[in-house]
Amino acid sequence: PYDFLKSKYKNNNPTPRDLKLLEYLALELNMPPAVINVLIDYVLRINDNKLPKNYVDAVASQWKRANIETVEEAMAMAKKEYQKKKVGTTVINTTSKTSTIKPTPKWLDEKIDLVEATNEEKQEIEDLLSEFK
Repeated sequence: PYDFLKSKYKNNNPTPRDLKLLEYLALELNMPPAVINVLIDYVLRINDNKLPKNYVDAVASQWKRANIETVEEAMAMAKKEYQKKKVGTTVINTTSKTSTIKPTPKWLDEKIDLVEATNEEKQEIEDLLSEFK
């Protein structure tokens, strides 16, 4: 998730606030990294590249209650929620009244193979996250 978010920042470091949000999702909610990536991408897309903490928390909580554990499940849920938000040619946006619909992301229809992180990668992520506690 750190690298994914960093890529959204054009390879600059994400803000401390966004890093705290990743830490919360990974450590407090115990969400798998790939699911966090889908969640972050989904929220950024529907909120005009904004990452509102309360909205991320609401979606993450919904996904936890729905037992979303895989990329496929997360993408299906994101697609379902995106379809619900469509109203004619606009999408209801939580931060403004409406915005135009953006093209559906390619990954939403792609089959993605789950690749488990190595122990070394997991340790590296934990080390990065521990720096922000």
